[in-house]
Amino acid sequence: MANELEKLRSEANQLNNDYLRSLAEFDNFRRRKERELQEFREFANEQLLLELIPILDNFERAAQATETGGQERGGECMDDSLRKGIKLIFRQLRESLARCGLCEYSCLGEVFDPRRCEAISFQELDDKPENTVIGESAKGYTYKSKVLRPAMVVVAKPKTTGEEKPPVNAGGHNAKS
Repeated sequence: MANELEKLRSEANQLNNDYLRSLAEFDNFRRRKERELQEFREFANEQLLLELIPILDNFERAAQATETGGQERGGECMDDSLRKGIKLIFRQLRESLARCGLCEYSCLGEVFDPRRCEAISFQELDDKPENTVIGESAKGYTYKSKVLRPAMVVVAKPKTTGEEKPPVNAGGHNAKS
């Protein structure tokens, strides 16, 4: 009997040691995965910053060019070259962000979808179907199919007639009666 009890204690100690070892291994695994995830985030941010740095440089050059005002430079008006430079920088920025997964979208002409659009105003029109997006003050942006910023839109609604019905009181009679 004592022999069996000693054998059971030995097995219990072995199982407890195995459990503690597995628990420690799992904790080490969890910490390693958290560290790898943090390193991945830092790498992703680093890549984004590396994409944006040349664009920031170009914005700085454009800002310096505006300091000279509208003076002539090489036969081209500074305002025209500045305008061209800003368009180039804007195109570079959009292309860079697109490579990182940022996509812009427009909702013009589509049926209003509150998951993709935010109505900033409504306009009464007879020639457009109700709830059609007729204007856009800002495009929407998605990242990996998730809407980051909805498009800011103007939505068509039917014109109301100039004749207003008098309000009905609780008894079902017109308020003027």
